[in-house]
Amino acid sequence: MNRSIRLAAAKTSTILCAVAAITSLLLSGGIAVAQVKPSPAVVQAGSTESSVHLDRAAEFRRLRPDVNSPIPDLKITKATYYRWLEFSRHFEYARSPANHGQYGPRHFLPVLVHFVHTRDPASATACLTMLRSYDMWLRKQVADEGWHYHFCQEPAYIAVYQQVLSRAGRLSDADKAMLRDLYLFMARNIHAWATPETFWRGPMHRAQGEGVLKGLAAGLYPDVPESAEWGRYAARVYDDWWQFRDLAPNDSNYFLAALQPLAIRAMLRNDDAFFTDPGMKPLWDRLVDEMAPDGSLPPYGAHWGWNQGAGVRIAVLEAVAAKTRDGRYRFAAHRLMNYLIYQRLQYRQNHMLIGPDTTEPLSLAYLWTDDSVKPVAPDSGSRILTRRETIRVPSPVADQKKGATAVFGATADIDPRPDRGHIDCCMLVTRETKPSKLVLRSGWDRGDFFVLVDLFPRHDPLNPLGILGINRWGATLACTTNAKGHSRENRIVVERLDPPPRRVQVVPETTIEAFADAPMATYVSARVTNYDETTATAGRRFLFVKNRFLLVRDDIHLPADGRYRVTSVFNTQKAERIPGAAAAITWLDAPQMLGSPLLNPPVNLLVYFMPTAGCELNIVDRSLTDESTKPVPLQLRYATEAASNGAERQQLRTAMLLRPQAPTDRFPQGLPGVGPDAAGVEVLCDTPESLAVLLRHGSEEEIAVLNPGAVSLTLRGTATRAAAAYFRLVDGRVVDQWAHQN
Repeated sequence: MNRSIRLAAAKTSTILCAVAAITSLLLSGGIAVAQVKPSPAVVQAGSTESSVHLDRAAEFRRLRPDVNSPIPDLKITKATYYRWLEFSRHFEYARSPANHGQYGPRHFLPVLVHFVHTRDPASATACLTMLRSYDMWLRKQVADEGWHYHFCQEPAYIAVYQQVLSRAGRLSDADKAMLRDLYLFMARNIHAWATPETFWRGPMHRAQGEGVLKGLAAGLYPDVPESAEWGRYAARVYDDWWQFRDLAPNDSNYFLAALQPLAIRAMLRNDDAFFTDPGMKPLWDRLVDEMAPDGSLPPYGAHWGWNQGAGVRIAVLEAVAAKTRDGRYRFAAHRLMNYLIYQRLQYRQNHMLIGPDTTEPLSLAYLWTDDSVKPVAPDSGSRILTRRETIRVPSPVADQKKGATAVFGATADIDPRPDRGHIDCCMLVTRETKPSKLVLRSGWDRGDFFVLVDLFPRHDPLNPLGILGINRWGATLACTTNAKGHSRENRIVVERLDPPPRRVQVVPETTIEAFADAPMATYVSARVTNYDETTATAGRRFLFVKNRFLLVRDDIHLPADGRYRVTSVFNTQKAERIPGAAAAITWLDAPQMLGSPLLNPPVNLLVYFMPTAGCELNIVDRSLTDESTKPVPLQLRYATEAASNGAERQQLRTAMLLRPQAPTDRFPQGLPGVGPDAAGVEVLCDTPESLAVLLRHGSEEEIAVLNPGAVSLTLRGTATRAAAAYFRLVDGRVVDQWAHQN
């Protein structure tokens, strides 16, 4: 790297110099990146023109014309990861190695990489000084609190320092003794929950972190008295997830927190089976399939915001690619990295984003990357993802252990002592496989239309049939907020308005009734019983016309007693009502991560609710009563109320059209009031058996059909009995068509 650029990066804090530095560091051709410019306050009523739309339309026209996306497509190599570490300024930590306390093992991973890359002895010395400082912090922590709770990254990271510096011949006898004392002290005093209990069990991040620490300690120092006990415990807690090849959390946060130390353990021990075992392929494929084609990560469950965990996912995918020689995993890692490069200036404004969420795990990506593996694009079709069932065991310790023994089998060997063998978060996985996510994918081009839908009927967030993320032209069009328990994210919400005579414990189940994928469209029918903690049944059908739109139809069967409110909800940051329709133009100015705004291309999403008797559309700011929803505050609610007469279940239905569009196309038919509807949408048929919708855009018409009753329909001169169909007409003539028969 040029010395003048290095000095500029070190001395300059202005945005302009930051742009110049990273351009020379990361972007060989140079890519302009617009800064986040939040729109004015949301417009609730329709308008023909407003400055916000004029500004966004001008910005949209500046998107790169080849892919209609500002996300770069740079070649990613080991050197790219190194340049990100330079850009992050973590190398500067080496100037004060004794001042990082509890954060030292995380902060200095890039410094360790700098040593590997340059063989600069000063970097190795700085790492060892940091480790001595961390040792002092750890001992003070134990003296003050009685224990420490660094169960996750730190133990695994310290083992990486030990291995890398040892192989490089940079450890003196005194250094080896220091590292031995430090690691054994960590293993002897770990209390992962910062409570008296130890030796936690289960497929969760605290138990697995403690197991990795004690297992590595037993392997590194087999002569210590505790080695045999630690080794047995590590093997048993590892098997708590390995026999199922899955982890318990259904989220974007804790899942990766558990996976990262396990991956480091496998790399340190040359445990190739961790990566190559056929039973691990569904988990590795999920890491690829859940990502949008632009390289971003729609979050779900407990999370900190849009694109969380990209650094860990990149590192793990590079390791999987290196071990399996499967280029699909490198392709995914490189898409993720390109999206990080696009967001680079936003990330550097937040120490958590530029630190633990990216730079520190990207140090592992540098260490694990094998540039000889050629990236290969994954399959571009839609798919149903599955995962192991997650269950909770009762909180009394005796019941926890009994439940865990039933799941793990006779070899579980759960410690009977009251302060050991507790089940981390009371969560386990079973051998039963459940639907996890629905991936609606148009392809892997960076501007392709992509939708991620939750199907999982267990654990946080209990949001089956809810839409988790939408992307088009590199823009985030739907994003969930951090949620535990039940989550009301872009789905039907069923609420009982009168108190039930008695509370009934119900368990939801998801059934996939139909799935068909073709190059033009995807059709899916899914059903959830015991929906929203009631005995209601919710069915949702998806017609996904690739790179065009998504039509969703919901059928709700309410219990035979009680009063209910049924609401179709869609959450967003900004919305503008469309006159004459139960519809709105929505958009996200800036999806958030840890409270920091991220870049987002100026793309709109039409949200159109099919007219339903008794339903009314309202747009509310839900953040006024729930602060956790501030990143995505507005909620479109299309609601009705119903009362069953106690004789039979009542059926309600509603439907929603979601169409990404440029801000220049706010009203596709022109100005409000022109054409059959201001949104360019006309309902041709809406009965219990079938729904047919016409979309107009200039001389082009599109017809979308959901026809589970298989009734005979004639639409614009075209007849069909298909369960799902799509026709595109130009000047009244069919030019494209697709159909799926039951």
